[in-house]
Amino acid sequence: MSLVKDSQSFSDIAQAIEKINHQVIIAGGEITEEIEKQLELTEGLLMNKTEGIVSFLNMADVYFQNLDDKIKELQEKKRTESNKIESFKSHIVHIMSAKEIKKLETPDGLTTITLRKAAMKVNVTDEDKIPSDFITSETKIVNKISLKDIKPHLENGLEVPGAELIKGKQSLIIKTKNIKG
Repeated sequence: MSLVKDSQSFSDIAQAIEKINHQVIIAGGEITEEIEKQLELTEGLLMNKTEGIVSFLNMADVYFQNLDDKIKELQEKKRTESNKIESFKSHIVHIMSAKEIKKLETPDGLTTITLRKAAMKVNVTDEDKIPSDFITSETKIVNKISLKDIKPHLENGLEVPGAELIKGKQSLIIKTKNIKG
């Protein structure tokens, strides 16, 4: 009577080996011809299952490596396409700014492109000169310059050593109206 079948799972085969070992113990350590046949059959099935498992795991490794490669490829493509879009937007801003066009509208009036005025932003010219009043601490104990605290001082004509106001980058606002049907 065989304890294992060819279609059993890895854990079923391992349990069958445990049962055979238990039979050997009950038989006082004697390995009968029947137990020997069961052991050979079970170990053979175990080896076949092990080969299948190793093959599956190797295929999984290759599959995951292919996924990683595809992810990298898609991230690079996303970065490239994003750069193209940003370059295109920058070109539109440049043309609209040069021609002093403030707003463009599609013929149907549903979409507008507005050239937003560049906001003033803080440019730190020397971090070491920024007064401690404008430096915030984070839990990592990393000193961080608070640009939002510096900006009002500079806008009000007050001097903040190590900082100045510069004109920020112009950007586009694209709005599409909702059509209620």
